[in-house]
Amino acid sequence: MSKRKRKPLPPPKFAVGAQVRVKRGVVDPEYPDTPLGGWLGSVAEVEEGSYLVRWSGATLAAAHPRYRERCERDGADYGGMWFQGDELEADPGEPLSIEQPTKIEAKPNSLDEQEDRIRGVFGLSGDGAVPDVDGDTLLAFYKHLVARGSFPFDAECSRETGPAHSTTFAITVLGLIDPGEYPDEDYGLFCGARQGKRTIELPLADVEVDESDARLQVFDDYAYWFENWR
Repeated sequence: MSKRKRKPLPPPKFAVGAQVRVKRGVVDPEYPDTPLGGWLGSVAEVEEGSYLVRWSGATLAAAHPRYRERCERDGADYGGMWFQGDELEADPGEPLSIEQPTKIEAKPNSLDEQEDRIRGVFGLSGDGAVPDVDGDTLLAFYKHLVARGSFPFDAECSRETGPAHSTTFAITVLGLIDPGEYPDEDYGLFCGARQGKRTIELPLADVEVDESDARLQVFDDYAYWFENWR
């Protein structure tokens, strides 16, 4: 029995390097409140009827700022997107005119997501970028911890005792120290603690809490934020 011949694929509608625009009415599949009509770019790759379009600088400059924030938050490609051929048209050379969102639907924060909980500390929705560590944000986190923290609590702290060697010891965290007394952003917030019979002060980011204790989750969130956004 002879094999049935496969029909050859139709030639691509757009070649690599072609200038194209997104047709009116097309929206971002990940963010349906973001219309893409009029967005201009060039075809960078062609794959079986799909086209990777890299956005022009003018398009990105005109896009709603929330688009970039969402892409950065979700690790998405900010500079381009894949489309089907029927979603694109050849660039007619007219002045750039892109569709803009009429209503942005903010992504709600999830208490199960650590970065969302951190956004909530600063009154941000799930679309907002987590702010960097500075004097103002440290003060905001300090107020959040004071209002929601549970003191005293048992924890651990690790300290270097030699080259490539550290020692972990038990402590009891007694409370936070006003950040005005330690304005250096390199160390962040400080806490007062008891180690055996001694009272000590140490950076809160060095405190290791039991992540399974819901009362202490907020302190683990602080340490994660301080480590990654300074």
